[in-house]
Amino acid sequence: MNLFMSLLLSGSTLGLTLGVAPSPVLTLSITQTLSRGFKEGYKVVVAAIVVDIPLLLVTVFLYSKITDLTIFLGIVSLLGGAFIAYLGYKYIVIKGINLDDKASHNDSCKQGILANLLNPNPYIFWFTVGGTIIGDALTKNIFDVVAFLLGFYSLLLLSRFCILYAVSKSTRFIKGMGYLIIIKLLGFIMLLFAVRFIINGLEYFI
Repeated sequence: MNLFMSLLLSGSTLGLTLGVAPSPVLTLSITQTLSRGFKEGYKVVVAAIVVDIPLLLVTVFLYSKITDLTIFLGIVSLLGGAFIAYLGYKYIVIKGINLDDKASHNDSCKQGILANLLNPNPYIFWFTVGGTIIGDALTKNIFDVVAFLLGFYSLLLLSRFCILYAVSKSTRFIKGMGYLIIIKLLGFIMLLFAVRFIINGLEYFI
């Protein structure tokens, strides 16, 4: 498998995992869907991506300016591995998703932006996990960076679209055992990614 396809697959897997896993943005989007309909709920998801854009640009800029990425990527890979392991553990032990019973009637786009802006996880993800992948890909081919981002955002948006559509039809899905099983399985996949990141990080020091 060439690097382009490998990064496309990695991005897709991470996008799917983060897309279905409980988060402030997903919880808010589900609440909006239940109270105001599918369209308003998905507005939250799309608007939250706006926060990712400057984070992504800053990440690409910083990694492109570092002349010696070897030690830096090693350290960040280890930090990223620890972060992914933490997320994986959270998903494995999760008992269910809590929804705010008080439906919000504020602007969905604004709420989506605020929910992602005030959530530390996107910052940690892009400066460690995403940053490591992008930084390494930048040393090879810009199209490899595109492959990772294409896979990541496509599956992130698609997975949340499917969840919100299912919720708009029935709340059983989000409260059912099937959803929990999916999250737990993806938690184990995240642990595998964590091991991979830690191994890759250690290789930079060898």
